[in-house]
Amino acid sequence: MFQSQKFLPKLPIIENDEILKIVFTAGSSENFSKYELLGDFIFSTVVLEVLLSIEPKLSKANVAILKSHLVSNKLMREWSILYDLGSYVFPDIKGQGQTERTIKWYADLFEAYVAGVYLDKKESGMLRLKA
Repeated sequence: MFQSQKFLPKLPIIENDEILKIVFTAGSSENFSKYELLGDFIFSTVVLEVLLSIEPKLSKANVAILKSHLVSNKLMREWSILYDLGSYVFPDIKGQGQTERTIKWYADLFEAYVAGVYLDKKESGMLRLKA
């Protein structure tokens, strides 16, 4: 699941069905919006932490430039497409068809997936946060 390209590592699986359902409603619920917001925060924080640990001598300006590129909607859209996350989205429950799949739609889906993984692993006790 979630490995459409051989060079990509497998994504963590979300075990909780309720969390999975929220992630793959892709914009059609208030909970999805909250997941998207949380995922954005988590992804940005992790990217910043990795950048600072890999290149501790980078200037603040260079870190900001790299981070803004790595957390851009355009790049998150690419991750979403590479992992084929859009194919797992539930059909619109109102029968209105698929949401227009813009760069932002794919990026939001990726962010919601990140939040879903975080919440799922936190709930199952598999997530250990540093103090």
